[in-house]
Parts: sequence; structure tokens; C-alpha cells
Amino acid sequence: ASTGDEFCGLKNTSFQAGESVTMRVFYSTLGMYVSAGEATFNTSLERFNGKTAYHCVGEGKSYPFFDNFFKVRDRYESYIDTANLLPMKFIRNVDEGGYKIYNNITFNHNANTAVTTNGIFKTTNCIQDVVSAIYYARNINFDKYKPGDKIPFDMFLDDEIHHLYLRYMGKETVKTRYGKFR
Repeated sequence: ASTGDEFCGLKNTSFQAGESVTMRVFYSTLGMYVSAGEATFNTSLERFNGKTAYHCVGEGKSYPFFDNFFKVRDRYESYIDTANLLPMKFIRNVDEGGYKIYNNITFNHNANTAVTTNGIFKTTNCIQDVVSAIYYARNINFDKYKPGDKIPFDMFLDDEIHHLYLRYMGKETVKTRYGKFR
């Protein structure tokens, strides 16, 4: 399948500025799960190049005990156009166990290009980055899909286009300490 227009121009109905989500990251060994770190996503509303944008920041870090084995300090930022949920700018600043990557990308959707720290690259229509794809996917209307359907999209990462897809698995009711949620 190829990336369709369904991944272009969605309206946001699932998140808002001020949202903060923190997830605990676990390391599994010998059938045991040990809390190794956390990932936090924060969303704010800002101006970028004269447009209103969601500034979504994802930060991952290992806990101090795990820093002795494999220290992680990652920061991903995406400025997402509020009008169509396409990324305008993406910043990747990764430090994982001494392996470091920094890339600053500005998207030009009219010219289908991405200007990065390393050069200018052609992109496809409706291109997403790592962070914008997460927020974009939250807004897909899954009512028009059946379990097993693939929803293709393109992601720009490491100065390359990656042809990916989401697989719709269906709906379920999840029981949490806050109650049941569909």
C-alpha cells in the first residue's frame, strides 16, 4: 500500500496544549521486570514561523541506578502545524550509552523537502517525524477500519524516508485503577 491522503490534514480531536504523559520503561531479564527509566511527552501551544503550532517534546532518561550500566538522555521535539497536524520542525538529540546523534530538521511541505543538519532531502507528501506520527495517529478515525487493516504512512528519520504502516488491531476495553475504558 502507498501513503494515502488520509494521512494528510487531519484535525486534532484527541490532545490539547498542557497535556503531559509519563510512561515507565522496564528492562526484562530472567523473567523479571525492573524499572529502568521513564519517557515523558509534553505538549504546549507556540508560534513557529508565524503559524500556531503544537510543540511536542518527548524526553527519555534512565534512572540513576541504570546510568551506571547504560545512561540514556534522549530529547525529541516536534513543532506540529495545528491546521493539518503535519510537522514543521523536528529536533532529535540522543545520547544513549555514549552514542550521540543530533539532527535539526525543517520541513517544507510545499516543496516536499526536509532541510536537516546534514543537507536537503526530498520527501513525500504527508511526511511525519517520530513525534508527530504519534500525535497524528491518535487522531485517526479507526471506525472506518476493520481489524488487520494497514494504514500506511511515511516517516522521515536519519535523513531517509521510511515507508511504515499502523496495523489496526481492533477495539478493547481496558481495566485500570481509574476504571474501565474502551
